[in-house]
Amino acid sequence: MVLGRFNSRVLGIFVLFLLVSCSNRNKLPDADVEVIPREQMVRLMAEMELTEALLKNHQVKMSRDSVKLLSGKYYDSLYNKYGVTQAQFDSNLKYYQADIEEFLAMTDSVIIYLTRRKDSVSNQKAAPQPVKDTTVKKAPVTVKK
Repeated sequence: MVLGRFNSRVLGIFVLFLLVSCSNRNKLPDADVEVIPREQMVRLMAEMELTEALLKNHQVKMSRDSVKLLSGKYYDSLYNKYGVTQAQFDSNLKYYQADIEEFLAMTDSVIIYLTRRKDSVSNQKAAPQPVKDTTVKKAPVTVKK
């Protein structure tokens, strides 16, 4: 069931990016914004998807205002981790979306990154636990003469 949600979520994101890319053709980053290297952008996009999933989980348990405040902190933390601003990210997203084939390859890389991460977590959970020796040792039988 989790895998099904994961696949439908990735497909939804892909469609969203595709729609946005069609409306943003030929836009380049602002002159004062540096281009984020492709691999760094892929990792940032993947971590943003993980953050979005985490926030959706919080929506069930928290008020809308609390989730909004938390999302600002989460996204600011991600931008800080990668040394970019939200404006840089937004501008670079438009830049990469201008070349639809390259952007589709990037979204494939995001999916691969997320899948590997999910598999890594699944493997950690499935790792066998050490088995304790639960056999009862019997005392040696002594025969009285």
